[in-house]
Amino acid sequence: MPIKFKRILVELFYYSSIPLLVLGMLFFFLDVPNQNIKSPMALFSDSMMQTIYVKPFFEGETPFKISRLGAPYYHCAYLFPQGANLDYCLAVICSVIFQNVLSGFNVAWMLKLAIAGLVAAWSFRRLGISPITSFFLSFVFAFAPYAFLRNISHFNLSTYLVPYVCCATIVMLRDKLPVFTRRNVFIFSFLFVLVGFGDLYVAAFSLFLFTIVLLVSFFRQRSRVHVLGTILVIACVLFGVFLNTLPGILALTDNEAARREFSTMRSQLGDANKYALRPLALLLPSEYHPIPFFGKIRVKMMGPFLSAPGSHESAPLGTTASIGFLLLLFGGFMSAMRGQLRGIPEKIANGATLPFVLTVALLLLACFAGFSNIVMVFASAIRVYGRVSIFIGFFSLVVLGFTIDAIGGDLGLKCTIKGRTMAYMSAVGLAVLVLFDQGYPPSGPHKSYTERWVKSSTAFEELEQFVSSLEAQLPAGAMIYQLPAPFGEVEKHYWYLFNLKPYVASKSLRWSFAPFSYVSASGRWHENTAKMPVPELVKYLRREGFSGIWVDMAFYNNNKKCQATLDEIAEVHDASPLIFSKSRNYAFLKL
Repeated sequence: MPIKFKRILVELFYYSSIPLLVLGMLFFFLDVPNQNIKSPMALFSDSMMQTIYVKPFFEGETPFKISRLGAPYYHCAYLFPQGANLDYCLAVICSVIFQNVLSGFNVAWMLKLAIAGLVAAWSFRRLGISPITSFFLSFVFAFAPYAFLRNISHFNLSTYLVPYVCCATIVMLRDKLPVFTRRNVFIFSFLFVLVGFGDLYVAAFSLFLFTIVLLVSFFRQRSRVHVLGTILVIACVLFGVFLNTLPGILALTDNEAARREFSTMRSQLGDANKYALRPLALLLPSEYHPIPFFGKIRVKMMGPFLSAPGSHESAPLGTTASIGFLLLLFGGFMSAMRGQLRGIPEKIANGATLPFVLTVALLLLACFAGFSNIVMVFASAIRVYGRVSIFIGFFSLVVLGFTIDAIGGDLGLKCTIKGRTMAYMSAVGLAVLVLFDQGYPPSGPHKSYTERWVKSSTAFEELEQFVSSLEAQLPAGAMIYQLPAPFGEVEKHYWYLFNLKPYVASKSLRWSFAPFSYVSASGRWHENTAKMPVPELVKYLRREGFSGIWVDMAFYNNNKKCQATLDEIAEVHDASPLIFSKSRNYAFLKL
């Protein structure tokens, strides 16, 4: 067998084994063979909202005009753009393959973690880290708490392009050359467009890093090729951002009322501090750690910050990346000392220099009262700066990788069997550590994730059966008014997203799910009906052609208010008796 062909086979096996291993561990952790893949992993508000960007395609519609939402009008999903169209494209593909929207989302989320591990492995090796160390560190990155602990609920917060961005930034600063050549310019340009077309937070932080590269190029008088290459990278990301936000722009262009409201919804400068990065939260263990003592440490040291808005955004790095973060800080300090500290490998310090500088820049941007307050003047849509933690996590793993290789001799230190053995044992130990620290075996605290999926499946099956029974009684396209309405009873933009649940479970009914634009005709209609007394509301809905009233009893702020509403509905003259679901979480009145 030719050596070149053999090398290709080895590389193919190497890179294919990483996503397969990640998927295998996900199947083990989440007990996928025993789960209902057609049920959502979580019946949360965000996880429900994600479906309205995909489900309409399977019903002959588009998210621009969803006729089965917003009755008696329609709903435009892009009036509240998620800004993660690359992720939704993946969800659409998976949904087509599995012929089910929820199955598509579940599989797409697992695939994104697998792709994150694959891209991380390529990035680690491109930076000069050995294959064995890259293999295990990519596994650590794939299961980063930032992605894994959020689970499906934050589907649109992707990590799989972060390693590529961080790697490109280091390469452009270190090698004094553009990240691509004439031969691969189209491939790499396309990848940078995908960065902008994915998660907008990843795109925003990527632009911040590439702007640093551009400034360095100007001040250090790099070659014209390097400067133009950096400008091309920034232009590609911006073009991707334009494509990403284009649906939202078109939706606002077509809706003057929504456009007026959107102009008043700009984030306040204080939001940058609400959702700022908390460095201590990066290092402390998760409160869900399998060792209860470690979880208590986080609760004790964070104290009141745990209940602050956005505290969950500063996701822990995990023990492995936390070690890397400390090494990054120490290595950056050693580099600043310029060899004045004896007995410390110089190449470890050199390997930590650029990650250290970039991490400090990200910390200055994202920390409480940081430069994010200035950035928000120009880009108010980017407000949750705690999400920069995944970039810091990757830089930390880069330094950790150089350290492991230095111990093993792969960076030019004394190459001994003992050194290599220590490096390999360290890599294997890190993999075992990440499984315990970030994954949690099904018999431990991680069981809560498998149990949550089981509970969600049970609840969704009940919901699906109840909705199906209503669809059997009502004609296709029948309009259903939903209570509680998003005016006073539930939080305006978040909790009322639970009203999407019956839409996700239904196939033919139209639901009154209120739009995000309350100044539109649809918004004013929903606001007016929400203020009507129940007897008047029932009569009005009959005249408007509604076929029934749906009550989600779990999301009233006050149980007494909920019961009073049900009593008023039951007392309405000529009304049919209330129909309850099996668990009595939902009630329905046929008009």
